[in-house]
Amino acid sequence: MPSEPRSIPGNHLPRLTTAVIALSTGWGVMAAEMGLVRLMTPYLGASLPIWASVIALVLVSLAAGAALGGHLSRRGIVTRALVTLLAAAGLLLAVAPLALRWLLEGMVRFTGAPLVASGAGLLLVAGFPLLLAGAVAPLLVQARAQIRDPARSPDGPDTESPGSAAGLVTAGSTVGSLLGTLLPAFLTLPYLGTSRTFLLASMPLLACALWIHWTTRQPGCVGTGAAGLALLLVGGSLAPFPLIRQRPGTVATCESAHHHISVVRRPEGHLVLLLDAGYAEQSYYDPAQRLFYGPWPVMASSPLLVRNPGDSNPLLRAWEVMIVGLGGGTAARMIVRAFRRARVTGAELDGEILRMAKLHLALDHPRIQTHVADGRLMLRRRADAELDVVLVDAAHHLLVPFHLVTTEAFDLAHRKLRPGGVVVVNLARLANDTALLDAIAYTGNRTFARVYRLDVSGSANTLLIFTDHQLHPKNLARRAETMAPPAFARFAGLNLGAITRWRPSGGSSVVLTDDRAPVAPLILAMLWRHAMGDK
Repeated sequence: MPSEPRSIPGNHLPRLTTAVIALSTGWGVMAAEMGLVRLMTPYLGASLPIWASVIALVLVSLAAGAALGGHLSRRGIVTRALVTLLAAAGLLLAVAPLALRWLLEGMVRFTGAPLVASGAGLLLVAGFPLLLAGAVAPLLVQARAQIRDPARSPDGPDTESPGSAAGLVTAGSTVGSLLGTLLPAFLTLPYLGTSRTFLLASMPLLACALWIHWTTRQPGCVGTGAAGLALLLVGGSLAPFPLIRQRPGTVATCESAHHHISVVRRPEGHLVLLLDAGYAEQSYYDPAQRLFYGPWPVMASSPLLVRNPGDSNPLLRAWEVMIVGLGGGTAARMIVRAFRRARVTGAELDGEILRMAKLHLALDHPRIQTHVADGRLMLRRRADAELDVVLVDAAHHLLVPFHLVTTEAFDLAHRKLRPGGVVVVNLARLANDTALLDAIAYTGNRTFARVYRLDVSGSANTLLIFTDHQLHPKNLARRAETMAPPAFARFAGLNLGAITRWRPSGGSSVVLTDDRAPVAPLILAMLWRHAMGDK
């Protein structure tokens, strides 16, 4: 009969220590996963494919780590391996945001070989510490399930069955994963920031490595080095490094649960609101009220698109306008200035954006009501046939929230509009690729009789206008000339005069619904064609 395996001195861990290490590992893995998605959002968005890619990376890393931990558990160096794995995983997680930021910037700026290299580096930097953390669980099970030989070691430590040890490790890891999911989402990411979240994910791993090193007296200096670095990280967590470079002229900056937000003063004197990496201006405020550019003046003139009842003066009508994605309130401020009785209701999902806009962008007009809410839910609460205009300005770079452009969303907006009302959707376009524009236009055309397209001059924005009546560009341009100030009237009139009827293309047969809305795949296909130079 083969002899029974014996416990190896120094390779046993107490039950409480095992549970704490398992909990710390689960916390570290899930907190890093949540932080990784938040870190990628400014550069690649937070769409369903991004979440799926991050989850897949975590699962593959944990699977490879489990295989590594199983291999190490057979070599009789359980606690020594635990010290090394925990210390290395903790240190790599602590410094990961710095490396990941540079790699993400490379992914969005380059194509070809540099893009592939940045993507491979991203997988390596993000996946390797998770792989090391995934190797901890098999070693913990081995440390608790050591089989002792009473004849040779009558005073050996008490052990438990492999099933009981695995249950303890799994339970501790699951509790840690639960904390690593909820605490970053509701506490550390919105209030402490992304860099501190990564630091907090690493600290328990380093503390566990130090504890094992001191209690088991394993040889080597790994634990001692981890102790010193842990102290440095505690101090560094009080002053985290920025994930987004501060731009010249920055007036204020903060980080919310959704975005990194900056208010920057341009050399011309006006203020702009930038989100995340700042590839596009989300709002602007000109105290002198002389500067007009981008899609906002055109959206602000949208009450002119409403069917005019009789000879009433559009500048004096009590328009009811709802803006989904209020941002810094640029369009809202222009509307209440150009139309003296207009009232604007704005829905903005990020309360920090509204706070920054009220502090720095003069979003404090009495005829502008702001709400921190999802725009579609706000629209549902409005009474039917109550609104004249619904402006949807919630796109972030190319990505537009899918639930705002589905058939159900257009049907809801149609019910809330008065006769002759319009829905205007602001979208970013990528060169001449109209796949996403066509899908949204085709979807809205099932609810509204007519769809018009307006490429805003001097920008990469396209407005899709959904209405049941016919628009006459020349008449709209003349009506815009009556607005003030003259610079606003000229810019709005120039663009309204260029409105064209949307014509479906050969590939515009995608209908977006709440059940099936492939917005993210359409954008990824557009980016791929752009990167490959497909004309």
